[in-house]
Amino acid sequence: MPVSEDLSQRCARSLKTISAVASLYPTALSSYAVATSQVYLSSLQSSSEQSKLENAWLSVMSLAPERRDLAVSLLRLASFYSNSTAVPDRTAFLALSALRVIKEDRAKPDPEIISKSLFTLGSALHSISPTVAQLPELDVAIRAFTFCAQLSEHDDVTGQARSYAGLAIALLRRFEQIGRQEDLDKVFIFLSYVLKKDGIEDSLRASLHNSLGIAYRHQFSLRYNQRPAERELLIQDMNEALYHLHKATSLSPSTSQYLGGLAITEVLCAEIYPDPSNALQYLQAAVQHSYRAMYGVGRGDPNPSRLEDCGNVLQRVFRKTRDPQHCDLMLQAMKGAVDYTPEKHDADMARRLYNLGTGYHCRFLSNPHPESHDDRKAIHCLKKAVELPASEPSIQFAAACLWSQLAPLDDLDAYRAVVNLAPKMAWLGADIRSIYRDLPDIARVIRRGVTAAINSGKLQTAVEWFEAGRCVVWRQALGLRTSVAAQLPQDCPREARELAEEIDKVSCELGRVALGSLQAMETATPEQRSAHRRKLATEYDELLQHASTVPCLHALLRPASFGDILKATTAHAHPIVCLNLDGPRCDALVLYPNHPSVLHVPLSAMSSERADGLRASLETQLEQERLLDGHGPRMRGLVHDQQAPGTMRTSKQIEEILEELWNTVVKPILGSMGLLPPRFFEPLDNLRRISWCPSGSLTTLPLHAAGIYASPGPKIFDFIVPSYKPSLTGMGVGSAVNHASRTRHSLLAVSQEADGLTHTTHEVSGIQRRLDKASCSVTWLHDRKATLSRVLEAMQASTCVHFACHGEQDRNDPLRSSFILANHERLTLGRLMKDSMATDPSHSKASKELAFLSACETAAGDQGLADEQVHLAAGMLAVGFRRVVGTMWRIRDEDAKEIAGEFYRGLVGSDRHLQPSRAAQALHDAVGRLRGDGTPILHWASLIHIET
Repeated sequence: MPVSEDLSQRCARSLKTISAVASLYPTALSSYAVATSQVYLSSLQSSSEQSKLENAWLSVMSLAPERRDLAVSLLRLASFYSNSTAVPDRTAFLALSALRVIKEDRAKPDPEIISKSLFTLGSALHSISPTVAQLPELDVAIRAFTFCAQLSEHDDVTGQARSYAGLAIALLRRFEQIGRQEDLDKVFIFLSYVLKKDGIEDSLRASLHNSLGIAYRHQFSLRYNQRPAERELLIQDMNEALYHLHKATSLSPSTSQYLGGLAITEVLCAEIYPDPSNALQYLQAAVQHSYRAMYGVGRGDPNPSRLEDCGNVLQRVFRKTRDPQHCDLMLQAMKGAVDYTPEKHDADMARRLYNLGTGYHCRFLSNPHPESHDDRKAIHCLKKAVELPASEPSIQFAAACLWSQLAPLDDLDAYRAVVNLAPKMAWLGADIRSIYRDLPDIARVIRRGVTAAINSGKLQTAVEWFEAGRCVVWRQALGLRTSVAAQLPQDCPREARELAEEIDKVSCELGRVALGSLQAMETATPEQRSAHRRKLATEYDELLQHASTVPCLHALLRPASFGDILKATTAHAHPIVCLNLDGPRCDALVLYPNHPSVLHVPLSAMSSERADGLRASLETQLEQERLLDGHGPRMRGLVHDQQAPGTMRTSKQIEEILEELWNTVVKPILGSMGLLPPRFFEPLDNLRRISWCPSGSLTTLPLHAAGIYASPGPKIFDFIVPSYKPSLTGMGVGSAVNHASRTRHSLLAVSQEADGLTHTTHEVSGIQRRLDKASCSVTWLHDRKATLSRVLEAMQASTCVHFACHGEQDRNDPLRSSFILANHERLTLGRLMKDSMATDPSHSKASKELAFLSACETAAGDQGLADEQVHLAAGMLAVGFRRVVGTMWRIRDEDAKEIAGEFYRGLVGSDRHLQPSRAAQALHDAVGRLRGDGTPILHWASLIHIET
């Protein structure tokens, strides 16, 4: 029977006492240690091991042991528990105790004891780190293995090889969780180095070859997913993987532990080789090795990991061969993996239940016989995988996604699970590139859930889920800037307030580390910074989990409810239109201020395929006019007036795009809202504000310019003043604060006149003259004066900013998107967020009201991350600005100057004060004047107004 939790805790305290008083009370310690040992040993199974361990402790303690003897004794006990049914954290504690004991020895520390302690510690920590939530233990294990290998560098080949074997496995485990290429590179370096050494026993060498083979297989998967991949490199990776995995099996012929990994690799080979005969050969080999692996399990070795590998291999084989025997064997292996998984191993159980669910689903697709109930069995397994509390979020999310596909149309539980898991998929401790890689799939599933809620008549739920799928990463980052303690009611219990303050403390530090702004970490290596970030993220998750059980904190930390969304809508005092684009259909959900009802407008003529087609046509026209370049900086001013004739040549295609947007999206919505007059060609006198919140490819299309242009006809700007919202509940801390009572504003203008920018001086000087008359102070940093330090300092004291310069957007890492300043210095979003996190918004020198980004493509995001709003304009909202004017594609230097002048004239109210709240109307009027002068569509339709 395993050691009970209460017993483990008592023994842990006993051992801690032993290590603390060993040198002070050796006589009393002897009997105490024996008693402790007997308590431990009485609960263990093996009588022979009990006898050995008891004798060891008796002899050591009766002789008033030295530090080395005590450390050895602790290690012996740790070694015993590492092979027993006890939980591995006890082993880790004992190994750590041995390290502390030997460290306290006044004599020279014993390298052998240290090495063994480090190896035992690393192995134990590696064993208890199956999920992302426990990555800090894995980080410590990797450090322990690394130190252990360094200690045995010159004189202990076996010890060094064992350390590198453990290090490789731990690095591979971490790579599988967070996808860091650096971990994979280290495996190649370390194992290639140690495998060149002689004197390593076959079983250990087999483990090294196996890990190296798995590393090559992971590298193959990375390259394969980053298409277009070079075929020669893919084949090279597979050949290396096969070589090392075959080597591992040949060095350990009496065991089947490496056959599953070899079979998986052979199936992958069958998928990349075009020659059917070669593919069949690999499939047959994979089945043969799976049989052998399962046969080994059946010989009294019920190893669920090997059964799991076999099941995964046979599922891939079955999808190729459709052989019922392969299917039966697949399900047999998968069931066995589930049955043999020990209790409380939630992470393993969830993964194996997910595999079994996919197995049933695979058989159902192949032979959908009603009497087999394979679809119900699949749902049962997937639901259990989602509900296990300590499961890995990626497995839970994958299970919830497949569950949602199989469940009845009116069953919303699976989609609810998807929505709840979405924030965990954007874990703050993970690499930003891996997060963005997964987000498109998350967004698609959530949009499908919104459709399901609409079909079920749950319109408020549909709105909540629509919001949950938007700006996931931004919302996670912004959550670190929001004080939980400051939002607590006065009568909140002291314990809850202390917990809230601890959450604020950790979130603040995590935010600074995530942005690379913690001074204490400036000299740390990238590996140390990543480990520290993961440790803080784990601590933050644990605090939030605790807070979710506290009533007055739970309400603050839960996802946005419909009431929260309605409150945010009411603050803007105008309707918001959500556009949910889900595969073959599109729906609009209209929210009105102070109105709990949601207006649903089906848009039957719009679909994802049609929106993708319109986006592709628009991009073609923009590229022909040199108004769009997805490969370099967003260079304003490189489009010259002489190109106007070309624009006239392509205006017909642009008019067709805008007409289709009018007929399929805008017209049905405005008609349902009662905003269209009986005769379309009669514009309204009083235009109503509407904010669009699109999704999918609709985020890249100019809805604000929709209309009929080929002949006199209706256009969107004849009936409404359009704006855009990245998120329904706001993206910045500034959005929660009302600064309407402040009438005194100040503007920072930053301009550069180089690399094609010839009108920025006239642009800003005109703005300055206009605002001088409006009692608004203007700070103008031009050319060499616009250094990074000066701009940052001036921004702290300014309510509005105007950038007339080049911009550069990094779609791989949005926080590196930047404005290019003097001497090619870059003001990145990461730096802006870092500075904003360092300043309490309530103590800021000035509220952040308006940012005018007179640069190019500042509101053009990545199509693959449409719902995330990955662009400079959204980033300015994230750092606290309430309103932003940005551009969807390049803007001519001359047009930017004209629009800016008219825009700021419209911002000045009748009281001769600057009114940023008029930004949407001011931009509408400024663009209208440019449009009235006959400026081609593409030259004025780039500018948009975005609000938080």
